[in-house]
Amino acid sequence: MDNEHYNYIHCGTNQSLSQAYIQNWGGITFAAPSLEHIRDMDSVGDRSILRNVEIVGGGHSHNDSLLSGALQIIRRSPIVENVNVTNSSMHAVQVVSPSNNLIFNKLNISDNHGQGITFTSTNLQSANINSATPTGPLSLPYKVPGILDICASGKSVTVEARILLFYKYDSYALDCVKVFKSRTGRPLAFRFLQVNLYGATIGLGRSDALSVYSGSTFSPGSLLHRFTAESSYDHSIIPTQTPVIGLHLRATAADGEYGFMAEIATIPSGPIGKNVDEIAIRNTRFLKNDRVFGGNNGYFLYGNISTSAQAVEMHLHNTLLLIFRANALRHNQGGLLVTAKSSSSNSNSTIAAFVGNNYQQTTLLNNIFSLNYALFFDTVLVQGMSANFTRNLFSNNVGLHTIDNAGYAMDGHSRISSDSQTFEYNFFENNLALGHGNQYQEFYGYQPAVENDEFKRRPKRQVLNQKGKHNIGCSAHQKFYHNVFNDPLNPYELTTSEQTQFDTGSIDARQNYWGYPGTPGVASGRIRDQADYSYLIPVDYLPVLESNTSLIEGDCPAGWFQVGNEEFKSCFLFVGASMTYADAVEMCQEIGAFLPILRNDDIRQKEIADRVDNFGKAYMAEIERYNTYGLSYDIPIWIASVTLPSNQCGWMSSRTASIGEQNCNNLLPFVCEKGPNLTENTILSFKRMFGAWFNPSPTANNFKHSP
Repeated sequence: MDNEHYNYIHCGTNQSLSQAYIQNWGGITFAAPSLEHIRDMDSVGDRSILRNVEIVGGGHSHNDSLLSGALQIIRRSPIVENVNVTNSSMHAVQVVSPSNNLIFNKLNISDNHGQGITFTSTNLQSANINSATPTGPLSLPYKVPGILDICASGKSVTVEARILLFYKYDSYALDCVKVFKSRTGRPLAFRFLQVNLYGATIGLGRSDALSVYSGSTFSPGSLLHRFTAESSYDHSIIPTQTPVIGLHLRATAADGEYGFMAEIATIPSGPIGKNVDEIAIRNTRFLKNDRVFGGNNGYFLYGNISTSAQAVEMHLHNTLLLIFRANALRHNQGGLLVTAKSSSSNSNSTIAAFVGNNYQQTTLLNNIFSLNYALFFDTVLVQGMSANFTRNLFSNNVGLHTIDNAGYAMDGHSRISSDSQTFEYNFFENNLALGHGNQYQEFYGYQPAVENDEFKRRPKRQVLNQKGKHNIGCSAHQKFYHNVFNDPLNPYELTTSEQTQFDTGSIDARQNYWGYPGTPGVASGRIRDQADYSYLIPVDYLPVLESNTSLIEGDCPAGWFQVGNEEFKSCFLFVGASMTYADAVEMCQEIGAFLPILRNDDIRQKEIADRVDNFGKAYMAEIERYNTYGLSYDIPIWIASVTLPSNQCGWMSSRTASIGEQNCNNLLPFVCEKGPNLTENTILSFKRMFGAWFNPSPTANNFKHSP
């Protein structure tokens, strides 16, 4: 789709409220009383509390309906619990620079025309004067109480300790100036917190720039630095020797995702109190929001165009730990995107993308990636960071590649791990990897090595920057152990990229099952490496597993566990993603299973609970063993019980195996049940096929067995 030379218009409904309501209204805003940062503003004793509140039809405040949220939290940290935010004209919840730890518990964010929730957290203390500045789209509204708009009325601003300022591009060009003066006479410093300046691509006679001056004269001799869209932003702090700083902004018209957020502070700066070291969202639902987060989010237009980039986008900067635990992402336009350096653009797409550098590591334990359909993007993307994939199930997905771990460090090494990426005990079943070329224009006949093709110069999505087949390996420091590869529609299960001068070894892919009949010839045919083309990274795949019996349980599909004996045995799949009872029933049906029906005296009850409890203990990140999600964590799961009334929803404890009832709208993990896969060599199958031979009837006597 040519999005460089054409604009596309889609006409749809803009009504977020039913006729029972008059119209949209503003919303609720928690903001600081002044521009100055006040120390310990949100101490434990005087936090605002928002509890048991329903906010319907907000987001239309002060004629700024484009990017306003129905609930705005700016430089404050209230307690938010049991709150519904629904049917907003644009965004639901916006959080900008919280002053303390923030915990959201039991929120329902549904049917909003914008984003479900956005966080912009700032760390106003830095020990490194040369630390890089976060870049990417700005998620601020146009009116932010407690933060200074650089184009607001008034030229001079007095600074006591520190203030925040911002600018958000609009549909008109302008020039703005601001002079900041220190009240105490101490020198001032300027620092970007986030920046995304627009760079005009046509000759307008003026370029977008932010100029920083030492003093209020704005003379060329006092110019300290001039920032443009091409600047590197490596020097995030600009100190001065004077108590006055002047800023001059020259901006053209551009989209609202462009702009910046910055800090003006006196130096040496004093402490600001408690840092924000935790932002938690617990037991919260995000449903049917036009611009993503949770389930059924994003509005699909056509082709690879939608209103959302990903269901969840997290752009991290100097973040020590991110835990994304027991979350369900279903039926979204996009999935999970976590970056530690930049941002992404529109996609339709990748279900999980992790983008960073070789000082970072991501761990995916006991996840299920199923029924995802993305013709233009990879199912899972891990770019530039160390990764650990353990006991994940990938089934019935359609994408460019099932896992693309491309774009690793130049030398292929991790700075924090001896192995760049490790894949152990994962299950790949019935996935379709389209590979490169299927969604692009066809090329016929001989093509030159370097072709001047206009199509290749068009803007592509950032998440899509590597192409290949099923699983693509791009470093010799990768290990694949005890994985089940069973994707008959794919020509290859593992392909490698071009070997560089730093990749002198081979990918370790021994002890994997590559499909029936489990011979080295089958494995060789399912791998595309140096044996096919001399410029690719080689793969060491011998010895292979001749059978998958050591990797699966009984007659169950890969990734499922078996409970029961003889004719009473069944297969169960533990889904750690939290959902409502109705969603859990629906998801089990989507994968051809059902929610297990248990009685209080069911012999399978204790065994199922023990298996789920073992999953909770075995598959957790190391940091989780030292917090509330550790070994003492009980996992309640949804079940169906014949001992409960039909209008109640049952649950079972993974520690005690006791059965009780809960609100059906609570969010809990669950297990799905289905019958075992009976193959043709089982006794039951032979009885069905040759039952007439064993039937002592007159008709059966007419059949004689020939030697």
